[in-house]
Amino acid sequence: MPARTRASIRGRGGAIFILGRDGRVLSSPDQGLLVSGAIDKRFGGRPAWLDAEEGYATLKDAGKASTALFYTLGTTGWKVVEVIPNRELSPQIGIVNRFILVCMTVCLVFGILFALLQNRSVIRPLKQLHREMSKVKNGSFHIGLDIRTGDEIGRVAFIFTGMVQQIQDLIERVYKGQLREKEAELKAMQAQINPHFLYNTLDSIRWMAVKNKDYEVGEQIEALSDLFRHSLNQGKEATTLREEIDHLRNYLLIQQTRFSDRLSCLIEVDPSALDAEIPKLVLQPLVENAIVHGLEDEPRGGRIEVRAAYANGEIAITVRDNGKGTDALPIRAMLAGDTTGREAFALLNIHERIKLRYGEEYGLEFDSAPGRGTVVVVRIPARETTKEER
Repeated sequence: MPARTRASIRGRGGAIFILGRDGRVLSSPDQGLLVSGAIDKRFGGRPAWLDAEEGYATLKDAGKASTALFYTLGTTGWKVVEVIPNRELSPQIGIVNRFILVCMTVCLVFGILFALLQNRSVIRPLKQLHREMSKVKNGSFHIGLDIRTGDEIGRVAFIFTGMVQQIQDLIERVYKGQLREKEAELKAMQAQINPHFLYNTLDSIRWMAVKNKDYEVGEQIEALSDLFRHSLNQGKEATTLREEIDHLRNYLLIQQTRFSDRLSCLIEVDPSALDAEIPKLVLQPLVENAIVHGLEDEPRGGRIEVRAAYANGEIAITVRDNGKGTDALPIRAMLAGDTTGREAFALLNIHERIKLRYGEEYGLEFDSAPGRGTVVVVRIPARETTKEER
């Protein structure tokens, strides 16, 4: 062994040596060990750790507590052994312990900071999200979720907020739709106060007129009785376009008797659309509006045209008059949902009944201008009524 290595070992108060396969000393700075060739005397007998491949052991070296570090060379089977007094290891162990303590302190500090960060960015938002979800589960949609981070939790909170808003809007639309349906049913009931009694009485009066040979009065009463009978329609909302046109003809018969030559009417209906389903009492109120608001005050009267055509899976019924007309903007706003100024309740009632029955894409279209007359278009899906609906 070089002199520098031997001096270094002596300076530390330890020893290093190499043992052969049989446990004899092959190299050592201690000449006594080289002469005797065995380490039994130095350690008070053969150490048991010599049978291990590598490791460390606590022992007595010349009466002093020491630690032996050893390992086996794989090619030769020799063992390299270094014996270090414990008094030499204590300062180094203290340094290692202090280093471990510093590392543990740093880890603890970083662990606390990480826990605080996790609580702020993950745990607290999740608790808030869970609290608001519980409110929605219990039926309350007034949530106060204030999570604006761009991470996964923030995106989940954003999607949840949007979903709650959509649910709330949907509930509100359904609720309002149900209210409009109830209002429409109530108005329909109010318009049909005991119609059985009315048209039965009219039928009796008609037969009295026929008996007295007053045929014109009898015809008028018969038309009026048919009007009431159609409005009842056995309590059913749907009818056919054919029956609705017949109802309209009865109404026009009465009105033409009143207006005489001041009122002319034209009805053209596509034969393929006659059996199509239509809500009852749609055309007669539109024609009545045309007469009352467009033609009644005109000295020369006017003309009303009713046309029904089938196209692209829809029935389009147009009611046109050449009366005095009106400003279309307020009525269009009312049909679009503006509740500030409802001026045409009949139009609104028909429009809402059609939308409730067939969907938002159907209803009335209104066009008019002062001095140009009025055009109302009824758009409904083309489908035939069943026997149960008639």
